[in-house]
Amino acid sequence: MLMCRQTLKDKKVDNELIFAYAKGGEKYTSALESFVNDPNQADLHACGERCHEDKLYNAAEILFKRIGNNQLLAKTYVMLKKYPQALASAQKADVPKVWKFVAFACIRAKEFVMANNCG
Repeated sequence: MLMCRQTLKDKKVDNELIFAYAKGGEKYTSALESFVNDPNQADLHACGERCHEDKLYNAAEILFKRIGNNQLLAKTYVMLKKYPQALASAQKADVPKVWKFVAFACIRAKEFVMANNCG
């Protein structure tokens, strides 16, 4: 993908390169962050949604942060169990549907912790 990108600056190539970095896991996190912050042709929103659907939440977090999509970032933080960050993103998004999603996730997480500590 990197060799292809040297000669061809294309949206599909950049999208697939982002997804390849995402699939590579934590080993490629810094490469993903660097690529996303440099000029590219990728559709970061579509890549973020694809990562989220494939449960590549760390990559989705990077992408949604970059484009400032607080609605999807809040949902991603919930999946990563980063509840304070999810709450902050929900507050920035200020969308009732997102608030509800985050609130219920926090309640479920608290109930799970309480159930496991008591039993």
